[in-house]
Amino acid sequence: MILLRHELGPGTLYVCAKCGMQLTRVSLLESKNFHGNSGPAILVTNIWNFRAGPKEKKQLITGPHTIQDTFCRGCNTRLGWGYVNALDESQKYKEGKFILELKYVDEVLAKVKIHDRAPTGRFIEEALAAKQKREAGSAGKRKDCSSKRGATQGQNTKDKDADETRKRSKKNHKKKQKKQKEKLEREAKRSAANAQDRAASSQSPRSSTTPLATGAVPPAPSTGS
Repeated sequence: MILLRHELGPGTLYVCAKCGMQLTRVSLLESKNFHGNSGPAILVTNIWNFRAGPKEKKQLITGPHTIQDTFCRGCNTRLGWGYVNALDESQKYKEGKFILELKYVDEVLAKVKIHDRAPTGRFIEEALAAKQKREAGSAGKRKDCSSKRGATQGQNTKDKDADETRKRSKKNHKKKQKKQKEKLEREAKRSAANAQDRAASSQSPRSSTTPLATGAVPPAPSTGS
């Protein structure tokens, strides 16, 4: 099991060192100045996912107390104890609170929302599963974005090619129209020139000499008086 070490903070949990079962929030920590049977211990205001042993009256360093040993609900590891009653008035603040021996707990960073009354289940496994799901979702989103970008680029290329084709077609059409116009102008000029030539030939002067009639005698020249 992977345990994510982290500085103390409101999103951090104490879990069973053996099986990873969630036990309490780090934010519920009240004091680190305690010792248990195995060494350093902490006092917290609440824990969950545990099984309580029978009530016992014990003489502790701070005086007589009624306590109950606590065991992990997942693997039955002894975690510490809970304070049921304290005879000394100065120790009454511990009643209803719990000791966790640091040898049997680990501190981990919570990756999903924490509930004060979590039902059952191994929180770390759920957290890792949720993390993997988020990472898979992010990878899927990145893949979708890449596909969309590729499709957009392909569409842009197609649109660009279509624009180029339309431009070439329009240019060719203009050239064709220009050639047709020039041809019509040349034909019109030739027709006009031919018409002018025909008009000029029809208006040229004819010969005015009239032939004499057969047997006609030309008039005699007149003499002066």
